[in-house]
Amino acid sequence: MDQLGCINAFICIVEQGSLHAAAVKLHQTDAAISKKLSRLEASLNIQLLERGHGNLKLTDVGQQYFLLCKDATEKIANAKQLVQQAVAIPQGALK
Repeated sequence: MDQLGCINAFICIVEQGSLHAAAVKLHQTDAAISKKLSRLEASLNIQLLERGHGNLKLTDVGQQYFLLCKDATEKIANAKQLVQQAVAIPQGALK
């Protein structure tokens, strides 16, 4: 399972407010996004979102998980940017 992909899908679902909007933003099908959410919840053995009649509501644990994951993914993005900048800077002696 692509854990990070599932976490990113979960974050997008919460931020967009629906599975469909997250699917559109991530250029994936509704079914693919739903499957990623189900896999994430199954791997954690807990329900993160309450689903019903087109409504999504974070569970208490889901809210905490969202905040921690959001922070972690931002840190990963910052780390990636730092590495990309370091690689872009020429190093060594010019000859």
